[in-house]
Amino acid sequence: MTQKPLYRSLDANLALLEEMFGRSDDFYTKRLMLAGIPCAIVMFTGLSSPEKLCRMALDMLDRDPRHAGRRGGAVRLSADPEPRPRRA
Repeated sequence: MTQKPLYRSLDANLALLEEMFGRSDDFYTKRLMLAGIPCAIVMFTGLSSPEKLCRMALDMLDRDPRHAGRRGGAVRLSADPEPRPRRA
């Protein structure tokens, strides 16, 4: 497999990963904001679960004193997951 560089753009990186792994049933992406910075969780659900990863990330942020007392919190996650359409 030819190595491809990552970009400064989150959208470009997600498009590249989708191109590489999007046909895999266990490929998972979820966009989120961390302290106002657009981010994404990218993983294969066979290696972990989105729920465990989110719980771990929120726990780590909850323990970080830099985020203590922030209005609205450091993390914004949507309550409804955005399912990716399955490819045939």
